[in-house]
Amino acid sequence: MSKGQKFILEGKDEFRRTSYLPNGDQTGNAIDDECEAEFTVVSVNGAGYVLEMEFKRMFRLSINPGGRFRHDHPNLIGSKIRMRLSKDGVLSGFEELDDLPEMTSIIRRTAAAEYIHRAATIFPKLPEKPVGIGGTWTYTLNAARPYIFLDVDEEIKTVYTYTVVEETKMNGLNCLKIEMTYKQEARVEGERRGQPFSENIEGRGKEILYFAFEQGMFISRKGTFEMTAEAGRAIREDEVSYEITAKIKY
Repeated sequence: MSKGQKFILEGKDEFRRTSYLPNGDQTGNAIDDECEAEFTVVSVNGAGYVLEMEFKRMFRLSINPGGRFRHDHPNLIGSKIRMRLSKDGVLSGFEELDDLPEMTSIIRRTAAAEYIHRAATIFPKLPEKPVGIGGTWTYTLNAARPYIFLDVDEEIKTVYTYTVVEETKMNGLNCLKIEMTYKQEARVEGERRGQPFSENIEGRGKEILYFAFEQGMFISRKGTFEMTAEAGRAIREDEVSYEITAKIKY
């Protein structure tokens, strides 16, 4: 990537939750998200890049026993944040997050910590040393995001394993096809309705991504994630399918 280059990321995810209550009842809800953001390479140095991200489009469709609700978040459109992207794909140094609006749905609250958590997983972590076909590397990400039911953050540990599958083409670009698997663990503790509350969370995911090595960026990511959370005798199961595509602008 070079200074002044622009690219657009389009993301979609489908979130499905089933909850099994201690009394034997079962309930569920769903969220469909779509978003579009434009990235501009502000500067380039030996350590990596400074990027500016501008929200172009975002909506959320929430489906629960009470009905279907669409949230377009017009106050988010046009908002910008800056971040640093290292040569190996790690984002840090988020700026101007305090100017972003907080958004709440029935099971998610999007505040500064959640923006950071979601942004930090946009770009794949590249290996520290060159690898060939069949080469693997791992990366551990420790992060925090707001827990909607408690006034605390949920501490999350995710371990990613990447494997280079083959060299191929996508959208006319020379790419490496990479398979990524990951395991996620989290625990949250606090007080809910005046009573101590804790929840243990475990999840696993799998993803295929295409990295355009001549352009130095990924152009496609598609994956699934399954998670189980236990809080006493209550259990919930989440399933997420997602896709992120990049369109390079010159």
